[in-house]
This record gives sequence, C-alpha cells and structure tokens, in this order.
Amino acid sequence: GDDDTIDAGLGDDTILFDVWDTTGVDGVDGIDTVRVYYHNESIYIHTSSPAAQNANLSNMEIIDLRWGEDNDLFLDAAAVAAATDSDNTLTVLGHATGAGHQNNVELETTDGWSHVNSGGPSVVSPDYALAVFNHYTNASGYHLYIHEDVTVGFTAL
Repeated sequence: GDDDTIDAGLGDDTILFDVWDTTGVDGVDGIDTVRVYYHNESIYIHTSSPAAQNANLSNMEIIDLRWGEDNDLFLDAAAVAAATDSDNTLTVLGHATGAGHQNNVELETTDGWSHVNSGGPSVVSPDYALAVFNHYTNASGYHLYIHEDVTVGFTAL
C-alpha cells in the first residue's frame, strides 16, 4: 500500500525499497541495507528534496543499487547524518550495468565533500570483500563509501 513505514528491528536487515511507496525506513540496529530494485529512478536523500520523492531513512548503513540500473541517488550531508546511525557512515553498492546504463550518486556541492582515497569500506556485504570503494568525507565527519562502478558527481541540490 501507499505510505508504508518500515521498522526493521534488531539485527542485520535488508529492506526492499520502493521510493514511491515508503514514507520511512528505520534500520534500528545492526548493519541494515536498503535495496533499490527499480530502473530509471531518482532517489532523494537530502533535506531540500521534493517531499513525495524523499527517502526518509534512519539507522541505515548500506544503499544497494545493484538490482536496478540508471538510478540516480541524490545526497546531502544533513540527510546522510539523518539516514545513518551514530557512525555517520553510508556505503553505496553498485555495479556497471553495461550497454550504456549506469547508477549515479550526486553529492551536494556546498557540503564540502572531498575524495579521501580508494580502498575497502568499513561496512560491506561479503560478496564485496575484494571490491574497491571511493571514500568521501566532509568537515562534519560524515563518510561515504561509494563503489567504484557508481558514477559520482557534484551538483547544487
């Protein structure tokens, strides 16, 4: 139905996410993943997004874009802080989808994100143990680990 709220509870959880049907997702505890299955979607996790499209996440550690293609994920620092737990660390999983298809992450330019290095993230699923992630951080101490096959851009949100 419309406007579902999901409370994942204790432990590690994977939530199948519908941006048009979910008003809130709380991972509560553990390493929690939001899995996006759709194609050609814009997923907003930033404070100035259209309310109808804003993914209201809390206590999430991973956003998994591997199950769709041509998805755009929009993030700002305040929403990353709200979407994660006290570690303020978010990992974005993805892959090159081939045939000109690509998953993308757009970061708010005014948040002062900087690319720290490439390497392994602090939170991953076991099948990403050998993957390379780009690590971004900002002055507020928020951390993003974005899989190397996901295109990263900077834009005014």
